[in-house]
This record gives sequence, structure tokens and C-alpha cells, in this order.
Amino acid sequence: MNPFACTKQQIQSIYKLIDRKTSQHTSQWTSVAQCVTLEEVQKPIQVFMTRTQSTTEKLDIAIEYIRQIKSGSKIEFTQGTWYRMTMVALMLACKMTDDIVLAFEDFAQCIKGMSCQLLQLLEKEFLESLQFNCFVELSAISVETHEDYDEYDQMDKELRDILNL
Repeated sequence: MNPFACTKQQIQSIYKLIDRKTSQHTSQWTSVAQCVTLEEVQKPIQVFMTRTQSTTEKLDIAIEYIRQIKSGSKIEFTQGTWYRMTMVALMLACKMTDDIVLAFEDFAQCIKGMSCQLLQLLEKEFLESLQFNCFVELSAISVETHEDYDEYDQMDKELRDILNL
């Protein structure tokens, strides 16, 4: 199995989050691509994950970022904005979890149709929408996407015991 492959459940989670309405206004989040199928959602995510060697946990974190944005932000997650929001969420998840972080130029090469300047602008707005809170509780990550959730849960408990939390 490809360690950088996204799961069907993860793609369905993103697909279900997309509002089917068309946004009334155009912003820097709006891209030309209008998502209509699961395959159209999966392909760019899989390309990004393979090129950046991202694991499924990063996609889970990105999904949680999108949920947070959807629940309390002015940014809409619609057919016109899903692509850019998902790519920025993935980029942020990579930055938050990797010891060695790729440069904007590297991310721009992995993401079709986005320049370094646009990525920086979108990242700033995304972080502002998250109120710069990029920490994701393990319990917030989708349980059904991980066969080894119990192992993560056990490691989390052991770490909390060590830190006396």
C-alpha cells in the first residue's frame, strides 16, 4: 500500500464539506475548477500528498482545519473555493507536523495554478481565520480513517502522563 495515498473516507469527508452552492462573490479563494465528483476532489489531493510525501494523518489534520474554518469563518468552502482551501490546509498541516518544512516555492510546484505570492496571501488569511490556532486534538481527527487509532491514543496518554497533563 502506498504510504502517501489518501483514503476513500478522507476524500468523502472533504467532498461532504463542500457547499454545493455557488459563491455570490469572487475572492482570491475562488479558482476556475468547479468540483462535482469525488474523483475531481481526489486527484489533486493525491498529487499533493505524493509530491510532498505526506501521510494520511496530514490530510486528517487538513480536514479538521477546514471544519474549523467552515464553522466560524467568512471564507466559504464551496465548489469554487474547495481546491485552494484544501491545498492551503494541506500545506499548513505539513508545516505543523514536519521537522523539515518545504519552502513556498516547493509547495507552489506541488499545487497547480498557485504562485508563491498567492500561497502566502492565502496562508495568511487561512491562519487568521483559524485565529492562528493550528493545534488539533487527536480526538478531533476522524477515527474511522485510522486502523491504528488506539496506538495513537495510547501514545497520547503516555505523553500526557510523562508531562503530567
